[in-house]
Amino acid sequence: MTENRKTYKASKVKSFLFFLLLAMIFWILAKFSTETSALVEANVFYDNVPENVSVIPESTDKLSFVMKTNGFQALSYEFKQPSIHIDISRYFEEGDTLIELRNTDLVKLISSQLDNSAGISNLSTDTWRVMLDRLETRKVPVKLAAEIKYKEGYRNLGAITIKPDSIVLMGPLMKLQQITHVETENVVIKNASDKIERNVALQFPIDTDVSSKTQEVSVMIEVEEFTQKEFQVPVQLENAPLDMEVKLLPSEITVSFNVAMSQFNAVSSGDFKLVCDYNKRNEAESYLVPVLEAHPNHLYDLELATKRVEYLIFK
Repeated sequence: MTENRKTYKASKVKSFLFFLLLAMIFWILAKFSTETSALVEANVFYDNVPENVSVIPESTDKLSFVMKTNGFQALSYEFKQPSIHIDISRYFEEGDTLIELRNTDLVKLISSQLDNSAGISNLSTDTWRVMLDRLETRKVPVKLAAEIKYKEGYRNLGAITIKPDSIVLMGPLMKLQQITHVETENVVIKNASDKIERNVALQFPIDTDVSSKTQEVSVMIEVEEFTQKEFQVPVQLENAPLDMEVKLLPSEITVSFNVAMSQFNAVSSGDFKLVCDYNKRNEAESYLVPVLEAHPNHLYDLELATKRVEYLIFK
């Protein structure tokens, strides 16, 4: 008998809670289904901006207004702000630096995009202004950002080739004037011993309106094995006095250098010009400083066996 009474009480409590929950659901549905006025803040985005202009970042990107809607919609806007898109091409005329949308235009725009014809009022501004900046072009060089380590005895042969070596940027004039060059993404190569060819993306300034139709460049680096070679090169004396004989000691100097294996036999001693200028002599210690005035451009690590040439004068 006692157990039946407990079961009956538990059943009454469950029924009461069920009907209470059901009543709350109906109350919420009734409450949020009725029309209400809500303050809404929307994000503003600009679409179809003509190629030769840009929207100045300082232009406002928030718009608030009062909208008649139901409670559910108002609640959803609290969690996620709606977006309003302004089609710049509809209002832009060549040469414009300012676009203005009046109150009536804004109301129509908001109503159509939020699918709301119940009523939009109390806009945060009576006139929406969009500041425009004319885009200019500027040609700047491309610089390779690279960390290249060559295999022992190897190195690049000649200059690194970048194609194109310069690109055309488009953007607001003030921002273009601050850009002197554009770098590539960093290229990391270890133990290089063969020709390097690859396409590398460009790195453009972050958070600017600067752009380019060229997004990457091709990079080519000739890599070859190098070896050492040396020649005995005669020393030429310039500005020597005509009334006396000057003898140089030594009269030849060993010039050592590194050269690519493919060009080893193409280099001769006649490709070098070693000069001492008598007018620049050190009279106190009787020596001249040899200067290598000419040599092939594709040689590296050139070194003279001696940095001074003594001289004797015979009258």
